Amino acid sequence: LRKGELDWIAAPNFNELPALQKDPNITVLSPTTDERDYIAFNGDLPDNHPLKHPKVREALAYAIDRNSIVKNVYYGNATPTEHPFPPGLPGSDHPIKYPRNGDQKKARQLLKEAGFGDGFEVSCFVSHKPELRDQLVVIAAQLGEVGIKVKIEQTDNAGWRARMKEGRDYEMAHEDIGMLGPDSDPSVYNFLHNSFKGKYANFPRYGTQEMDQLLDKGRTSNDPKERNQIYNKIVDVIHRDYPLVYTTFQKNIYCMNCLL
Repeated sequence: LRKGELDWIAAPNFNELPALQKDPNITVLSPTTDERDYIAFNGDLPDNHPLKHPKVREALAYAIDRNSIVKNVYYGNATPTEHPFPPGLPGSDHPIKYPRNGDQKKARQLLKEAGFGDGFEVSCFVSHKPELRDQLVVIAAQLGEVGIKVKIEQTDNAGWRARMKEGRDYEMAHEDIGMLGPDSDPSVYNFLHNSFKGKYANFPRYGTQEMDQLLDKGRTSNDPKERNQIYNKIVDVIHRDYPLVYTTFQKNIYCMNCLL
């Protein structure tokens, strides 16, 4: 690209972006996308496992410094999030719950209340994507500061998909995923509805009657105001049950060797 051999490239490594952005002959576009990063928890773990306690999963959500991920993994080319709805879609205006720089004091308090004040060790597997591997290293360090020691398990693409399909052989998993359509419904329905429990999309094996009713109502309502209220309520339930913890929306990167 810099030699003029290509006019346009997509998705360069994020660590290459600072140099590209400084190049006066290169135009870099980075629109926010629906590609969201998240941590999933295995809902079929034994009842005595630390991650079966909602307060432990909540502690993890508080311990994550999302601003640090944006800065150190994506070099500013991402936006922090705590829910799956991109800007402008129903539910995306939900009030922020977790400080963007994290709240480790709150995280330690929640761990103590759950009976794990001394911390614990847990494994988390991640796919082949370099930005996710880098992000998990950052997250593991942040969780380590509140007493959660994370053992990182890296997999190739085939290994990742095999473990996702099986859906049982893991404690935590770190991945990203895009939407199936330009609406809030495909951001959550296949991932949190009980009818998909145990299938590829519903990785946490999560399902409750309350969530199913909200998802079904959001899918069938034609009232924009009502739908926004429904998907805001869905975020409330996510923040209560913690089947997933969201971290960032990645930005799509397009680089051209011409000026716009």
